[in-house]
Amino acid sequence: MNRVWPQKINEKIKNMEIIRNDIGMSTAGVYQCISDTKSYYLKISSKDNGLKNEYRNICWLNGKAPVPKVIEWDSDETNDYLLVSKIDGLMLCDEYYLNNPQTAVSVLAKGLKLLQSIDIKNCNMVNDLENKLKSARINIQNNNVSLNDLDEETIKQFQSPDLLLEYLYDNKPEYEELTFTHGDYCLPNIFGVENEIKGFIDIGSAGIADKWQDIALCVRSLWHNFNTDEYDDLLLEILGIEKDNKKLNYYILLDELF
Repeated sequence: MNRVWPQKINEKIKNMEIIRNDIGMSTAGVYQCISDTKSYYLKISSKDNGLKNEYRNICWLNGKAPVPKVIEWDSDETNDYLLVSKIDGLMLCDEYYLNNPQTAVSVLAKGLKLLQSIDIKNCNMVNDLENKLKSARINIQNNNVSLNDLDEETIKQFQSPDLLLEYLYDNKPEYEELTFTHGDYCLPNIFGVENEIKGFIDIGSAGIADKWQDIALCVRSLWHNFNTDEYDDLLLEILGIEKDNKKLNYYILLDELF
C-alpha cells in the first residue's frame, strides 16, 4: 500500500501489511501495520487535533503505566503522525470479556486504581472541570458539536449544545477529587489478559481531573456494551466508593460536548 507519509514513518513500516482499523471512537485515522515479527499502530490526524497531546502523554506515562511505546513521531504541513507499538492482551470489548462481564469489571477497576495511583505533583496535563468546560465552549463555537452528536435523551432535555453547556456551568459539582485520569475510559481503550490489566490506548485526553470523569465514562461504556446497568454497583464496590449519581450524570453529559 503506497501512502504519501513522511519518510521517517515509511522507513519504520516498509514491507509491512497495512490495514485500516475502525474499532473505537478515535477521530484520527488508525492503521495496523503488521509483519512476521512486528505489530504497530499508526495514527494520523490533522495538525492541532489532539494527536500531539497523545504523543506527549505517552512519553510522560512511560514507566508509570502500561501504555504503547512510541516507535516514531512526525509531522508535515497538514498532519501529525504517531506510530506506536501494539499493546498485549484483548480489548475489554472483546468477545471474551463480553461473555465474562464480572471479569471485565474487575479489570476495569484495576485500571482505574492504577491510573489514580499515579503521582500528579509533577504533571502538567490538567483536564480539570474548568479546562474541560472551556474546551467544550470552544468545541461549540467552532461548530464541532451538533445535535446529531448528542444522545437522544440529551436532546430531549436540552434542545441544543449551548443549553447543555449552560446547564453544566450552572450545576458544577461542589468539589473535584483530582487524580490522574485516562480521559476516555471506555472498554475499547482498555486491554486485559483474563483478570489482569495490560494497558491503555487513546490517551490524548489524559491528565489531572476529577476521578469521576473516568468512572462516569466507564459506567456509560458498561451500559453500552452489556445493555444493562447491573454492573455499576460491582465496579464501585471493587473501587471501594459509594455511588455519586450527581457526578456520574454530570460527567456523562459533559462528555457529550467532546
